[in-house]
Amino acid sequence: MGINHNLEIQKLLLQRKQVDDIRAGIKILKQAIQIADAHQDIDWGFDLRLRLMNEEADLFECQESFPAFSWLLEVYDANPGYFDDEDFLWFYNMMFTSCTANASISKQQMLDIAEDYKNKLIKASFSLRSYYHLLVLFYIRTKDFEKSLEFLELGKGEVIDSLSGGSNIVWEKEIKIGNLLALDRIDEALSEIREFFFVRDKHNITAFCAYLEIAFYYSKINDHENALEHLEKGIELYDHDGLYKTNSITTTKAMYMYLLYIYGKEGYLELYEELSSWGEEIEDFSLFYFSKFAAVIFRDGGKGKLSLSPRLSVYREDDNYDFAVLHEFYKNKAFELADKFDIRNENNWQRDEFERLLVNKYVE
Repeated sequence: MGINHNLEIQKLLLQRKQVDDIRAGIKILKQAIQIADAHQDIDWGFDLRLRLMNEEADLFECQESFPAFSWLLEVYDANPGYFDDEDFLWFYNMMFTSCTANASISKQQMLDIAEDYKNKLIKASFSLRSYYHLLVLFYIRTKDFEKSLEFLELGKGEVIDSLSGGSNIVWEKEIKIGNLLALDRIDEALSEIREFFFVRDKHNITAFCAYLEIAFYYSKINDHENALEHLEKGIELYDHDGLYKTNSITTTKAMYMYLLYIYGKEGYLELYEELSSWGEEIEDFSLFYFSKFAAVIFRDGGKGKLSLSPRLSVYREDDNYDFAVLHEFYKNKAFELADKFDIRNENNWQRDEFERLLVNKYVE
């Protein structure tokens, strides 16, 4: 019987390799998981759920991953020492990131999850640096930037290990700059960038992202001369394929789309078409981030042809779109999500920023 169910699972995994569509692949993995669970095979159940979570991450979605991880957590706790701690804790880290992106998960729930992760790190003899990183992200997503900087410094006192990442220093620099900009500490942010990013390779993605962050900051405070200067430097470094391979695709590219529109540069509609292909089922934070910028690029109305996915609720078979309709759709979506995040975060940060973006103009 064991051999038979193993063969069934192996056949499904072979079938998965022959399917290009990720969603279709996830359905195949769910079939394999059902077989593993029916035979109480926790080894296959564990392995297949890790695969499923990896695949869904490529869609920027988390619908199947939460129940999959709940199962993993229960089995991991019930079988101490049975599974590889590093593999499990890596996915635990990833799931916390998804929690911060979900407007339905409360601040206290996130803190409870982070504390459980910390306890598991200690038990498995890992550094607490990755735990502090979770809190850094938590405070960014809940808009307490001073707290985020505080925990960033605490993390630097811990050893870098496999769970806190080989590119740890790069990530920490990016995070520090983002926090400083959010706190209007522009001189400190520029100092950090001069020290680190702009001495790197010409086509480094990090440098592109840094220029964009600075351009966006200046744009928000209507210092358009400085915004344009940094945007143009960023345009010189833009690496479509390189950025596509990072987890910044739905955020950095959305910001880039917005800045190109504000400053009358070409390419923002092509970026909209690309980013909209992810659909409306992506994680709340990614959908909000994209929607607020999409609302802006269509605010002046007009009509045009766009190549959009049939999965979108605004899809039209003739490819002819009324930009005023798209503006209203994304504006309503962005306000809806902004309010959800603000209620969770107990502030008005997201709504206030979106309202400012809607009226931000550049006149030559």
